[in-house]
Amino acid sequence: MEIWQQGFHDWTVRDASDWATKAQYIALNPVRAGLAQNPLDWPYSSASGKFVLDPMPSKYLASGAEAPIVPLSAPGLKPRPPKERLV
Repeated sequence: MEIWQQGFHDWTVRDASDWATKAQYIALNPVRAGLAQNPLDWPYSSASGKFVLDPMPSKYLASGAEAPIVPLSAPGLKPRPPKERLV
């Protein structure tokens, strides 16, 4: 028996920018569903301003939350093996 609806994905919030992107996506749900012209117009949305929201967790405000960018030439990294050809 499936618990989640088909197409559900569990996402991890990685940093403040990711948090803001996901919050905007949620706020726009009533607009995408045709329930409102503007997220502020939907009375049941957190975007309406009628609800007190918890602040963003401080762990997302820290500068170290983003994954470091590692150059391909970094020591210790091995190149990806070539794809095998089927004959």
